[in-house]
Amino acid sequence: MSNVWERFENVAKAEDVLEKVNQRKPLLEGDYEVTLESIIPGETKNKDPMIKGVFVTKEGRKIYYNQTLIVPAYPKLTDQNIADAVIFLSDLTGTDFKFEGMTKFASAISDIEVGTEHTIRVSYDDKDKDQKFPKLSVVRPIAPVEDLGLIEF
Repeated sequence: MSNVWERFENVAKAEDVLEKVNQRKPLLEGDYEVTLESIIPGETKNKDPMIKGVFVTKEGRKIYYNQTLIVPAYPKLTDQNIADAVIFLSDLTGTDFKFEGMTKFASAISDIEVGTEHTIRVSYDDKDKDQKFPKLSVVRPIAPVEDLGLIEF
């Protein structure tokens, strides 16, 4: 009769576990070349509006952008959170992203093109000693390479 550990010997592959270990390690502060995988208007656990985005590094590591917008007890913090989101989205899209109400804002977020490449900067607040909540900012979009065509000789 086998013990419990032997029964689950093949429950997970070592390479899959290593990938998850690497995903859970805090990102180092710095700049990363990434592709925008998704960005959507979502909800917090309390059903308040938030923005949820996923970037993927060239090495395949996912970086999450989660911006809570509403802080019911602190209206000034709500204004600041929305302003931070407008700045981030303006930098991300290379446009003058505007806030004209929550419904239009959600619609505009839904229209953001995914698959675009960017350089983002990861940093942490001084209070975030465990580096669990990375702050993201867009350093620059990576310009697409223009089709220069082939020259035949």
